Amino acid sequence: MIELKPKNELISINVKTLETKTLGNWLENNVDDILLCDVEPRNIYTISENKYLHYYKMNSDGLEFIEKTPINLTAHTISDFGNLIFLSGNNGLSIYDKNKRKMFDGYILDEFNKNAVYKSENEISFGSIHGVYSFKNLNEFSKNLIFTDFKIEKSYIFEYFFLFIALFILITVVIKKYTSSNTINVSREKLVLNIKNFIQNNLNSVTLKMLEDEFDLAYYEINSLDKDFKPAVFIKNSRKIKAQKMFFDKKSMSEIAQKTGYSETYLLKNKTKFINKNYNL
Repeated sequence: MIELKPKNELISINVKTLETKTLGNWLENNVDDILLCDVEPRNIYTISENKYLHYYKMNSDGLEFIEKTPINLTAHTISDFGNLIFLSGNNGLSIYDKNKRKMFDGYILDEFNKNAVYKSENEISFGSIHGVYSFKNLNEFSKNLIFTDFKIEKSYIFEYFFLFIALFILITVVIKKYTSSNTINVSREKLVLNIKNFIQNNLNSVTLKMLEDEFDLAYYEINSLDKDFKPAVFIKNSRKIKAQKMFFDKKSMSEIAQKTGYSETYLLKNKTKFINKNYNL
């Protein structure tokens, strides 16, 4: 394993013998989190200044800096699974592909807890203030993750050409099937409405996991029902609107806390913000 000491000194520790070895002095300050790559143990990634992903390689001379990639949503925790690096922070979760060297910014928009990561054989989970997000069947997930600005290498262009042709035909058939009737669209609208009602009726305790269990859908399925409906954002804004209305109605802190799920301490600290700011669903 590796460990970053307070003075930005990178230490290698043999977990069997506890023998330590200094790999080198870190080249930049403000390293927020560090990762030794699962697939290539000589590759090291760090979060720097909460907004950059730095990529290094270990060699006989120490550490070689390879590349710096901006993290548009910022991040405080780094973890990986195979070819993917997950960067979670206060504004959301982004995903970086090691082979393509491309970043998918804001794959999930939520406030994630620092170091709240759990990995099993084929699953990785992240804890946020609204619940737990889990990624399963990660090999398939990695294959299907699309980076809009990724350019296909020439040697693979024909393979991907035929793949896209097949996908185009499949999508055309699906579109014709779905446009032939409004039933599915209506059912989607009804489902979104039911989810919104469930959230409003359970505003003080609702989590994304509760939505998955109540409607028997994975989070990404709920998130894909309507491009204008994001459950995590809807929960967050609904709580703010409810708190604001109750402040205007001169309700007590305990009543507002009971209805919204906010703590009384949080409400007291942010009372002015709730009253003065405009919130929209």
